[in-house]
Amino acid sequence: MFKEAGFDTFRKKYSNYDAVKDWIDTQKVLLFVDELNVIPVQATQYNEMSAFLDSFVAREGCGLVYTSHHKIDEDFNRHRSEAGRYLSEREHKWMSIPRFKSLECIRYWRVDTQDDFWSAVMRGRIPALCYLTPTEIQTYTQRLATTLVSSRQAAFDAVLTGDLEQLKLGRNLFRSFAYLSERSQPRRNIYAWAPFMIAQRAVLGKDCPGLVEPLESPRISEAKAFEALVELSVLVRLMSTKRHPLVPRNANVPDNEAIPATEMFHVGSEYRTLDGLQEAVAAKFNRNDVVQQVVAVPLYEQFQVYDFFVLHRTTRASWNVVAGYQCKKGTQ
Repeated sequence: MFKEAGFDTFRKKYSNYDAVKDWIDTQKVLLFVDELNVIPVQATQYNEMSAFLDSFVAREGCGLVYTSHHKIDEDFNRHRSEAGRYLSEREHKWMSIPRFKSLECIRYWRVDTQDDFWSAVMRGRIPALCYLTPTEIQTYTQRLATTLVSSRQAAFDAVLTGDLEQLKLGRNLFRSFAYLSERSQPRRNIYAWAPFMIAQRAVLGKDCPGLVEPLESPRISEAKAFEALVELSVLVRLMSTKRHPLVPRNANVPDNEAIPATEMFHVGSEYRTLDGLQEAVAAKFNRNDVVQQVVAVPLYEQFQVYDFFVLHRTTRASWNVVAGYQCKKGTQ
């Protein structure tokens, strides 16, 4: 019908709801609905809409494809407490969000360079996110902000473990930005978030421009991308409740104080030694007793051996380097 007459003709013939519904009731139709979740369960005629969709998808030759930003592993609208308010009782099949799979895919998206691939990695290799500018990214992620330390820390733990069930009430929005990880196991779904999103102030609760900028960059080399990813993972680990032997936590910092006790500091290029690094951290944080552990990133490009460090406060005015990280691609 559409091939012969075109959509404009169809729109003129079926110009009101009743006419469209009558047509749907008599045809084999694949119905696409974008952002179905924005219709609140309290909306007028929500039950009638649910009954219509239930009847529609039960018919041979008909199907419903819809998008939602509210659940990953189950239908957000099917398990409401209100009796009788169901979106559809038919089995739902959830599809993974489309993602770039290879460098060849990126070449059709932008310029043929390796740097484009790593920029896409920072955005989860999700095409829609790859088109966002840094300004749009900041607006996009502001909705993820929370003032609750426990809620923010639960988000950090979920990022590290890939377990969505740690995100309790009020964090469904953060859940909705996850995608199924390639690390998923046969009996356990593991989820991931785009790195640029985790580094945003709304999520971290901290302003780290030296970390955010490379993650947002439309062009980033493999070396810089890997370094930024490791820095981000160490910073999140220090503020989470999850311990790791390669990320030493200051013993004086309990879990519920880890976020305010942790900072990231990009040290000026005039500091070229470990002693200089400790001096710079002391000058920056000695008057702030809350800060007990710092991820310090030297900006001097020829800094020996390591790319960044973790420092612990040992006394009011003393800092000790407890870990150094060399971010080279390899198997270790």
